Formats: sequence, C-alpha cells, structure tokens
Amino acid sequence: MTHIQKPNGEFPYMVRGSLPDTRCWEHFQCYQYNAFQCLDLMRYQEITGDSTISPASLRCLGFLRSGLAADGHAFYDCHNRYREVVYHTGALGAAFSVAEQLGFCAHEPLAERAFSYLLRAQRSDGAFPFSRGDYRSLSDRRPYPRVLAMILFHLMVWLDHIRNRHPVNR
Repeated sequence: MTHIQKPNGEFPYMVRGSLPDTRCWEHFQCYQYNAFQCLDLMRYQEITGDSTISPASLRCLGFLRSGLAADGHAFYDCHNRYREVVYHTGALGAAFSVAEQLGFCAHEPLAERAFSYLLRAQRSDGAFPFSRGDYRSLSDRRPYPRVLAMILFHLMVWLDHIRNRHPVNR
C-alpha cells in the first residue's frame, strides 16, 4: 500500500498491472474510494496494533481533507469538484471520525462539517438524495437502498464516536 501511495496521500483507483497493455485509471471517485481505503487501514491498525501503517493513514487523511468542500460536501474526484454525490460525504465523515477515535488529532471538526452537510441534505421522510451537479446542472433526488444503507452505516460510525466521546451518565 505504501509503495503505490502518491506523495499527496492519494491511493490510485487502479494500478498498472504486469501486462504491458493494462490500462491504468488513477482517478475515479477519488475521495470516496480513498475514504474506504483509509477506514480499512485504520481498522487494520486497530485490530492488530500495528502502527507502522499510521503514516500512510495520516497521508491519506491529508488527501481526504483536500476533498471536503467548505460547505461540508465531498468532492466527486480530483478532476470534478462540482458534482456532489451525497453518500460520498458520509464516507469521508466516517474516516475523520475514526481518525479522531484513534488519536489522529484535529479531525473532529472535519467529521462535524461532513455530517452537518449530510444532515442538511436529509429529506423530511428520512431519505437522502443521490446527487447534485451531475453534468454541472442535473440532480438525482431518488433515494437508492444501497446508498441509504451506506449513509446509515457511516452515520452509525459517527454516532458511535460521539457516544464514546460523551458517555451518558446512568
């Protein structure tokens, strides 16, 4: 993992294979996919106690920081900063929450910004729209079950972090 990680912390979407004609597609939904990679790396560290992966996680978190807009939405990818796919924001928020839990300091404000955006996007029926800014001007307001499940999962990661940070006195 550390061998293919770019200096800016990004893990490429696809790595050139051993075959000479293998196409290499470095960027695709960069921030969402890197959030998943970062969550996996941090989970590995949490399970094994192997802190040698921490530098890669920290570099990836730095890359993710650059993928969070001022209003809290996640950018679609490195070359498309106008499209908003709502559930991508949940993945980044979860990565920042887990980073804070593991002691990678100063990520809580980023998690708060991401989840504030996500909660603002939530509809009165509890669902979330899929996207906004498709081809710069279109939106997909339909709620898709897989996407809603992913948003719920990432919200639960964040809520677990909040619960652990502020335990309820019984």
